[in-house]
Amino acid sequence: MCYAWKRTCAPQSRPDRSWFLDQLYAVPDWLRNDEERQRFCQEDLVDMTPDELRLERRRVEGRLIYDDAPPSWLGQRLEAIDQRLRDVA
Repeated sequence: MCYAWKRTCAPQSRPDRSWFLDQLYAVPDWLRNDEERQRFCQEDLVDMTPDELRLERRRVEGRLIYDDAPPSWLGQRLEAIDQRLRDVA
């Protein structure tokens, strides 16, 4: 298993790349179910511990490393995580 991937290791074809990016960190489909809607609206962050928030932040950052055109929601997610971390500190 490769833990230290370089940007060039990511799949280049679009279907494989989408799958790869979703495995790193999937953007929620807010119409799918209530859990996905809560993630999309950042409501799930309230129940996370500081350690879980830091892990969530690392996961989002991991997706951003490989995503050439990240959805704006990922930036909003980082801001919401940072705000929540400040609130619980």
